[in-house]
Order: sequence, then C-alpha cells, then structure tokens
Amino acid sequence: MENAIRMLKEGLEKVEEMYICSDESAITVLHFIIAADKVSYIWPTVEVYNDELWGVFNIKAESLAEQEMTDLTEYCIGQASDGLGEGFEQRPVKTQDGDLYVSLWQSGGDYFMKPEQEFKQMFPEQEQTMQMGM
Repeated sequence: MENAIRMLKEGLEKVEEMYICSDESAITVLHFIIAADKVSYIWPTVEVYNDELWGVFNIKAESLAEQEMTDLTEYCIGQASDGLGEGFEQRPVKTQDGDLYVSLWQSGGDYFMKPEQEFKQMFPEQEQTMQMGM
C-alpha cells in the first residue's frame, strides 16, 4: 500500500506542476471565493488514516470566520469534482500493478468534506491490535 500511496502523491505532484501559477494569480482566484489575505495554500493529496486511503486538501490559512470556512469548503469540493480533481482522475497513475485512476470526489449522499478535527471526531483513531495464533 505504501508504494501505491507514493505513486498517488507523485501523480498529484505532476498535476500540480501543470497548474502552478504565481501567488498573485492564485490570490486573484481566491479573492472571489474567500478572504484572499487569509489563505496562502490549498492543494489536494492523499493520506492513510485508520488503514484507509483518504483524499485530503492541505490548506494553510489564518483563522477563518464560519462563512469563510463554508465558502472555502465549497471551493475545495468544486476543485475536487470539476477542477484539479477532474484533471487528476483523467490521468493514470502508473503502478507496478497497472494504471490507477483516482477520484477525489463522488456523487451521492455519502461524500463529505470536513476540517481535520471534525473528521477525526467522526472517525476516532482505532488502536492497531495484533493477534497471535497459537
């Protein structure tokens, strides 16, 4: 699984290289969505949590008001479904087992995006137990 995660992250980095823009133009885009002076970085990646692979958005931002957080969440969902995420899911990630296509979004009622602390409250870390046979 570690190899697949490394390959996914490398694939996301390749997509990032295609979309990198100057800080000024990124701030211009963000200005229409949220307070641009509070957000300095947004980028999707993957992480393993409780032995499951999750798509996440790494965000560097100052403290946001409730409406700003709502707007930022909606912006990230849009990026996952139609923006960077759509571009990523159309490009195969080469693995030793073949091509892997990954989507950071899905339609349906079970899709959600939460800040990290809320997410971890919903899915507390499970202790890893080792069972030994006799």
